[in-house]
Amino acid sequence: MKKLLYFTLAALYLGQVYISLADYWWGFELFTHYSLHFFWASTILGLLLMRRQMWKTLLLTTVIISIHLAQIMPYYQAPSTTAATGPTIKVFSSNFFVENTDFETIKKVVAEEKPDTVLILEADYAWRKEKAMFEADYPYITISEKNGPFGIVMASKYPVEYKFFTLAGYDALEAILNVNGSPFRIIGVHSFPPSRSDLAAIRNQQFTELIAKINSEKMPTAVMGDFNSSPWSPSFINLLSQSGLKDAALGFGIINTWNANIPFLKIPIDHVLSSPEIETLDFHRGADVSADHYPIVASLRLP
Repeated sequence: MKKLLYFTLAALYLGQVYISLADYWWGFELFTHYSLHFFWASTILGLLLMRRQMWKTLLLTTVIISIHLAQIMPYYQAPSTTAATGPTIKVFSSNFFVENTDFETIKKVVAEEKPDTVLILEADYAWRKEKAMFEADYPYITISEKNGPFGIVMASKYPVEYKFFTLAGYDALEAILNVNGSPFRIIGVHSFPPSRSDLAAIRNQQFTELIAKINSEKMPTAVMGDFNSSPWSPSFINLLSQSGLKDAALGFGIINTWNANIPFLKIPIDHVLSSPEIETLDFHRGADVSADHYPIVASLRLP
């Protein structure tokens, strides 16, 4: 049993070494996405060590616990408030999965959530017809020319000016809404999954171009969608610091969204990022829509 405990601690420290080298190789960066798993694994190990009174080994384990607790805690502390006194808007984002044909479920979930805007990613050709499901409640709808894994649909209750643009050559969407007289910009994104060196490079280039896009105009902004990055990735941290946006989920817990089909390995890679003057009133995970991602829903108060 002692050998197993020592082996587990060594594995956790090795993983931590990989995390510290995340800037240097895409494979190491993958370990950053599992901070919550590192925390629970090290906590369970600590309890076992405490039971066996292995105090020196426990001390080494608390280092791992402390590192990941520091990363997780901001999501469980009381959300920050702002001086925002403007209108509120509820936004909904779902990576629908390109092979998903369960349109009735997404229609039902949207009807239950009653958001003001709906963003659908991985909108395949069938969405050219199926987007009509939103027309009664969302008179302002657009769909990208390209379909498939990077197709985008957006629907809004508010008047909006849509403009598609590209990030590293792949579609993204800018929407300028008039929310009861208040201008509000939404940028819908679907970044590349960093599962290979070349794909990680594309995602990072998308983040670089996204930072420039965010900073090109000064107005209340929310960037939402599938970032294919957890909050603990150095690329994601750089995106926040260079854009000046904040993670709207802060104070509402770790909202794991992918993979919806694997119970114990879910990680938070779908996000809403907002301008610091916008207050998050609520942030939660939506119901299952038969996709590999859960939707995310945020209620925001504009300045």
